[in-house]
Amino acid sequence: MLGTLLTLTQHFPVLRLRFTLQLQAQAQLPDFKGSMFHGWVGQAIKQHDEKLFYILCAEHEGGQPKPYAIKLTDEHQQQWQKGELLSFDLMLFGEAVHLSQRVIDALSEGVRLGIGEYTSQGRSPVKLLSVASVLPGRILPGVVTTVLQDWINTELTDGQCELALHLKAPLRLKHKGAISADFLPELYELNRHICRRLSQLTKFWVADEPTLLNALYTAQPRLGEYQAQHHCYFENWQRFSLKQRAKQPFGGLKGMLSFYGDIAPAKPWLQIGQVLSVGGKTTFGLGHYELIG
Repeated sequence: MLGTLLTLTQHFPVLRLRFTLQLQAQAQLPDFKGSMFHGWVGQAIKQHDEKLFYILCAEHEGGQPKPYAIKLTDEHQQQWQKGELLSFDLMLFGEAVHLSQRVIDALSEGVRLGIGEYTSQGRSPVKLLSVASVLPGRILPGVVTTVLQDWINTELTDGQCELALHLKAPLRLKHKGAISADFLPELYELNRHICRRLSQLTKFWVADEPTLLNALYTAQPRLGEYQAQHHCYFENWQRFSLKQRAKQPFGGLKGMLSFYGDIAPAKPWLQIGQVLSVGGKTTFGLGHYELIG
């Protein structure tokens, strides 16, 4: 069953671009900057390349996921000085990696929009200093595409093992059709969400092959007995939606999920989730975690 996963990850392109901006004046920016970067990226692409905006950012029918995700650093700083550097990562998946130069061109032009909230002087001015590619274990200048298999370790270990997820951004998983502050996912539930995320991205952006997609679900790991510890809290954020003209709930689980036992087959799946991000609002930077183990 692992063979199906290996075959897919060998043909699943991944590009992780790191954009580094320099503030050109003092600025006050939000604590969590995912919504800010989501809005800036969308606006920059829309103004520069309408066709690209339709491909990457528009809502499509049939459950088609957007082929990108935003990942943020741990920087929660709100008061910024002129000259300070601010970075974020933009992940492109599947066929979307071939659009990378158009994305870079759009964001290069988009710096004239500034970032952050509007003030009487407009938004905070910024300069794009660099675009680099984040690879497993190193960062290189320019555009360097990988495949999903480069990010996972398929060598399974025997016996007991310990795995933990450090939730770097809120994790929004639905339980019984709704986001619940009391829902703490078990490992098999995390695997199911990761499998669904991988399957949907594969169907629309890599290869719409029903046989492969069906085999992917049957390839989910079989887990033995394990113990779970949850050190989590619900971070209840809100963001202002221009479409709804109102504040929308934007929270999720933060903290750490730990598992110990006969769970080694889950490791490559959790590594995939680490790359793709999991749950809702991944284009806003949510669902990002670091795997320990």
